[in-house]
Amino acid sequence: MKKIRNKVLIGAAIATPIVTLGTISGVYGNELGATNLTLKNHAASSTGAKAYAAYGGELKSKLNDEKYQFERDSWTVDWRFTSANYEAGNMYVDISFPFDTNLRAYEIYHKYKTTTDFKVQFLNVNDQVLFEKRHRNPNGVGNKTTYIHNNMVQGVRKLKIIFLDWKNTNLGVVEIRAFDATLDTLLYDKVKNMDLNNRDWYDNDKYIKYGNRLREIKKELESSIQSEMNVYEWTYENRRALRTSMPRSEYEKRKDEIEKLISGLSSNKQTALDYANQKMAQADKNTNLKYPEALEDYKNKIQAIIDEINKKPVYVFSEGKNFRDRLDKITFLDENPKKREIVETLSRMFNERFNKRIEEEEKKYKDEVKKVLDKAKSIDGKSFNPQYGNFKNEIKRLQGIRDSRNLLSYKEFLQETIEEKIKSPLSDYSPSSVELYKSKLKELAFKVDTTFVLDTPEYIKYSATLTELNSVLIPNYNNLIGVLNKEKDSKKPGYSSASVKKFKDELEKLIGELKDKKTLSIEEMDKYFVRLNELKSKTLVKNADVLKAELTLVSSPKLAKDVYTEPSWERFSKTLDEYQSLTSGDVLESTLGKKLEEIRKIPSILETNKNDLLKTVENIEKELNTKNPSDKSKFTESLNVFKSKINTLDESKVKKAEYDTYLGELDNLQLSFFVFKDVLNKLYDSKFGENQKQFLNAEGLEKYKKEISDLKTEISNTTTNKFVDYKKLEGKIDNLLFSVGTNKEVLEESLTDAITKLNLDLYTEESIVAFNTELENIRTEFKDAQVNVAKLKEGQAKIAEATKKLITYKTNLKTALEEAKNKQLSDKISPEKAEQYKAGINQLFEKVNAVPDDLLRFTEYATFLSELNSLSSLVDQITFKKLLTFAREKNTKLFTEESWVLYSKKLDEIEKEYNAKTAVTPVEEQRFISRLGEIEKVLQTYGSKLVLDITKLRLINASLYSPDSIDNFFDSLGLLELQYSTRDLTLADYEKGMKEANSKVSLLRTFPQALADRIKESKDRHPSESFNKDLYDKYESALSEVQKGQEKVNETNYHEYLDSIAKAEKLLEKTGWVIPTLIVLDTLLIFGIIGLLIKKFVSKKK
Repeated sequence: MKKIRNKVLIGAAIATPIVTLGTISGVYGNELGATNLTLKNHAASSTGAKAYAAYGGELKSKLNDEKYQFERDSWTVDWRFTSANYEAGNMYVDISFPFDTNLRAYEIYHKYKTTTDFKVQFLNVNDQVLFEKRHRNPNGVGNKTTYIHNNMVQGVRKLKIIFLDWKNTNLGVVEIRAFDATLDTLLYDKVKNMDLNNRDWYDNDKYIKYGNRLREIKKELESSIQSEMNVYEWTYENRRALRTSMPRSEYEKRKDEIEKLISGLSSNKQTALDYANQKMAQADKNTNLKYPEALEDYKNKIQAIIDEINKKPVYVFSEGKNFRDRLDKITFLDENPKKREIVETLSRMFNERFNKRIEEEEKKYKDEVKKVLDKAKSIDGKSFNPQYGNFKNEIKRLQGIRDSRNLLSYKEFLQETIEEKIKSPLSDYSPSSVELYKSKLKELAFKVDTTFVLDTPEYIKYSATLTELNSVLIPNYNNLIGVLNKEKDSKKPGYSSASVKKFKDELEKLIGELKDKKTLSIEEMDKYFVRLNELKSKTLVKNADVLKAELTLVSSPKLAKDVYTEPSWERFSKTLDEYQSLTSGDVLESTLGKKLEEIRKIPSILETNKNDLLKTVENIEKELNTKNPSDKSKFTESLNVFKSKINTLDESKVKKAEYDTYLGELDNLQLSFFVFKDVLNKLYDSKFGENQKQFLNAEGLEKYKKEISDLKTEISNTTTNKFVDYKKLEGKIDNLLFSVGTNKEVLEESLTDAITKLNLDLYTEESIVAFNTELENIRTEFKDAQVNVAKLKEGQAKIAEATKKLITYKTNLKTALEEAKNKQLSDKISPEKAEQYKAGINQLFEKVNAVPDDLLRFTEYATFLSELNSLSSLVDQITFKKLLTFAREKNTKLFTEESWVLYSKKLDEIEKEYNAKTAVTPVEEQRFISRLGEIEKVLQTYGSKLVLDITKLRLINASLYSPDSIDNFFDSLGLLELQYSTRDLTLADYEKGMKEANSKVSLLRTFPQALADRIKESKDRHPSESFNKDLYDKYESALSEVQKGQEKVNETNYHEYLDSIAKAEKLLEKTGWVIPTLIVLDTLLIFGIIGLLIKKFVSKKK
């Protein structure tokens, strides 16, 4: 057993502390005969822990029995020291030490219910209190009080127990035990000051490997220590006591584990320092250098980072990684360090990206830098040093240009501009508005200052805000009359004449109010400006707004859409759309009245379904009257009934569905009656016209003629007043036309005419290509088919449909303009640019509409498209060409060769396709940009390839290897992935990573290998010299039996073999380790002293 013992022999003269029982005051000054209590000293060289026990009374004969030793169960006593039955407090017990003692924990045992309130103090040699703890509440039978201090208290000379309330008993304390440590606190002290909850301070990989386990151990130890602080109830034979003993093997195992974990865990700071020192050590390996000073310069740069690392005690992971990344960027080259310094500085200046205001100024600056950089590069390293000073001066000159106002960053420019505005007196404005204005400027300045990187979108946004703030300023009284008169005299272009007149009339009244006032207070002046702004908003109406209001009025017909006929609704909607493009107030100023008159007539386009039905009836009546048949009363009667029914209908009730029903009813009414012979004769004559003849071949034509002749004979034989069945004869003719043969040449001619009769100059190239493809498909479809009239009509219908799909340049432009008009602009676009863009689109709409459809050809199309693209550039921050450039500038070292080749090929293809276009619409531009994003997906980084290949390594046959080794293997691969995932990888990194990953395979242990490892580990932890020989032989014999079955071990029986090893180890725990001779002598001497003390105690009682 691991015991807290002392290997130093302590003589009776110095090993017996003084124990006294007395009173704090003189009230209870009598001795109670307890001065013979002794303090037993126990210590252990292996841990340095010491334990002290004060006790009294008779010792049983089993003192030497293991069960009754101090560290396990103490020993039984009938009584220790007694007190009188006092009903008072302030009794105390002092345990004095003849030397400074370190204490951390104590246990106080009570036999009966004794104290309800007491406290414990540690005092130094001058009786100053170093520590105090109060304990309350009654104690039960066999009770103990335990306390462990968080830290060791040093320099203790006295342990005092003060009974603040002593009631109804004649017994105080049975036994007192004090410790400078417990085994748990010895282990806990190793991790106590480690901030393991904040993993940010440690190297991420090592924290995963070591820190997590250390955190668990610390938590376990804290829990164990805390649980001992409030343990009271116990029974004599099996009480809970402070842990001052445990098996040596367990203690050593836990101590070794903690120490190994601590040594393995590395802080981010230490990892960075190790990395820097490794770089420094590698640098010293360079020999036979052309420029030795280059090595010195390289080492100085590393040392500068080491010095910087040492400035702080701890760093988070990102800070540690930043140090390592900076070290990686420091490269050693055997070249003139001064030349390298100049070239690198100038290169950085040349490649610096400016979020600036004037591109021309940046170009001039970059040209200057390039000139000096080229000159520096051209000078040989051996000849460079004399020119070093001149280049330093050149760099200072260039830095002066860079720091000038023209090359200020967006952030710096805004900061200076805002600062200037804050400092300006603004005496022409009212103090209250100036105060508000500057307050808002300071708010904006704070936002600009706290924006880490201020790029173009943020600059546009903040510049717009800066401009908008001008509206806050209100001119002072001296300018008030001038401002009002200026408003009165301004022409107000773009506003309707009526609203301008009303505004100026009201403004005149406002000016009249001021004529008799020579001064105004700030509040009154502010009110006048508020009234001016209110007057503008209430009276002035833009021409475009007038037009829009009228359009809104006429675009909301009283009845629902489906109450009107479809053709009239389409004409109505188209007319509204044409007027919607008129949004420019300036253009409308001279034509507003005329446009309003035209708009107000738009609703007359609409025709209700009811009116259309009545007109249809009216047309039928007119047609009937022209024929003047001898008997039409029957048909007229039915028609009048239908007409009367329609007249009674509410317009709002005749919707599309009802309209179709009534129209069908009217058709049936016409067809259900018989038409007269003269009408039929004319009908048949029209059926047999030139259009029909041209479809027929010779045989079909003859057949058709005969059928028509027979039909006419049938009609001729009909009596005058007898009606002929219209539907039947109409059907016969139609069937005839769909049954006789026709000429294929008719279809071919239709295909040819479809092309030759069109003016292809008016249509876009893409739609013409699609049109030609459609015609070719039709020609192929009917090439081998027998073409009758039905087929011919089908082919002609397809030709007509293909023709409808042709898109004119004008239509294409209007579509592009419509998309541009409805485009959702980014909130990062300044209001000025957004307004400029919208106005430009509206003006371009008007220009395009002004060109007749048959005159807008490619030349005009390209011109308009160029204007549209220019407008789009105001609000489009990213172009295809710009993104393509970025795409080609990727670091090729980070991607696999195969994926980069494929990626480059696809970029070449899309660039060729883009350049082949004469003009590109904004919509097409966006499509090309989207395709670039798809192309990027073919790239494979070395990082993703490494993860993929490591994943493949995990595909093992788990039945062949021990579970622990599989866990180790997978954990190590996971750590490796994590290690490489924090940075971009090159081919060299990938190959290194895969080499490490493949080496992890050795962690996999077959079941025989794992068993052999476990046997070796057991023997290493149980050296023969530490254990009893007989039992150790039994242990080795048991292990030998396990080894015999080593080759037979597998997934099924592996744990049985492990259990056998565990049983063999338990054989050694029966006796513990061999006690050194010195400790045996120490123990015998102490027992002798105890015997003398007992004898003295008994004689005194007599």
